[in-house]
Amino acid sequence: MKISLIAAVSKNRVIGNKGKIPWYIPDDLKRFKKITDGHHVLMGSKTFESIGKPLANRTNLILNFDKNYKVSGAYVFCDPEKALKFAQKKGEKELMIIGGGSIYKYFLPKSDQIYLTRVLRNYQGDTYFPKINLKEWRITFREKHLKQNPPFEFVNLERKKKPLIIGITGTNGAGKGTVVDYLVKEWGFEHLSVSGFLTQMLKKEGKQVNRDNMRKIANKIRAEFGADFIVKTLFKKAKKKQKNTIIESIRNPTEAEFLKSQGGYLFAVDASPQKRYQRIKLRASEKDMVSFEEFKAQEKKEFENKDPTAQNLRKCIRMADFKFSNNATIEKLYEKIQKAINKIEQKSL
Repeated sequence: MKISLIAAVSKNRVIGNKGKIPWYIPDDLKRFKKITDGHHVLMGSKTFESIGKPLANRTNLILNFDKNYKVSGAYVFCDPEKALKFAQKKGEKELMIIGGGSIYKYFLPKSDQIYLTRVLRNYQGDTYFPKINLKEWRITFREKHLKQNPPFEFVNLERKKKPLIIGITGTNGAGKGTVVDYLVKEWGFEHLSVSGFLTQMLKKEGKQVNRDNMRKIANKIRAEFGADFIVKTLFKKAKKKQKNTIIESIRNPTEAEFLKSQGGYLFAVDASPQKRYQRIKLRASEKDMVSFEEFKAQEKKEFENKDPTAQNLRKCIRMADFKFSNNATIEKLYEKIQKAINKIEQKSL
């Protein structure tokens, strides 16, 4: 479901004064009716009271924290998220947020589109539209009415699609690299790697690149600069590129929490220990030249840890948005990845 804001706003961002609109623009009222007709419209109780009655041919949703607040012909919610879920369950494709100031402010970060009537004068008022970061939006429609009194323009804004940033966690040899390669080759993702970051650090210090040294230096960096320092550094690089990016390998829960808090998604991949050991022997990288017993011992150190700055794969895997079992064919793994990407894209529509 798309969330859209619709508002008439003065040059100094005023939208109301003492419960009334400070201007009268018939064309704005016609546009408002045309755009919102047939939709669910969500508003605060003050906005509803300034209108005076439920809007015809629209499903009226009102926010008020008083549980005793009742309105005939409208649905009242104490929780804005419950209002969203209600509209979605009713099959709404584009929910219209129609005011007032605090309601706009709450829903602006969640919104996909804004229908603005820009009144090109300053007005006194007590209610304001929140500031819009124009870097996050693009203008899709503009119509000027400069000879009217007051002069105004209609402007439609659409939120720019944010790049998709995915972190990947999982056990050694499970197929994290396979997931990365697939996203890079088939979906055009950029690739950033925690392992690559640590390899560079080890080489700078003149130390051997192996799994134990990588774990030690990673834990040292996390203890000194913060548990999510490495992933924060890579995430900043990904944001600058403004491209879909896969960050390999998330190994600390704080890293996972940071990634998800920034709108990223976490993938986890796992497989049986025997299969994973066979795979690492085939790839024959310098950090994987160990016996099966050493392989299991290394994994035990990484899998669970009480130190909040250390690696804890078990918890990271539990935190994943999508989990892939990679005991079957590579084609089956590709199918699972594709389904996950499709779900994410559908969610962002």
